[in-house]
Amino acid sequence: MREIAIRCPGTGLPVGTGEKTAGKIAPRELMSLLRVCPACGGSHKWDHRDAWLIDVVSDDTPDDDSDSELL
Repeated sequence: MREIAIRCPGTGLPVGTGEKTAGKIAPRELMSLLRVCPACGGSHKWDHRDAWLIDVVSDDTPDDDSDSELL
């Protein structure tokens, strides 16, 4: 999965939106959302022109993988 990221207009820092996708950014009508920004605590409205995709590490554990080991 990939996460949709935007740039905080207050700090200029890139932040994840929490919205995940399998590979494409959502259609325009789904992209105009108001979010609380983890970088500054403010609320920002963003749309598809402000967004890009970032890779995220899965929280899933390999429960059935007999070759996996805890380090």
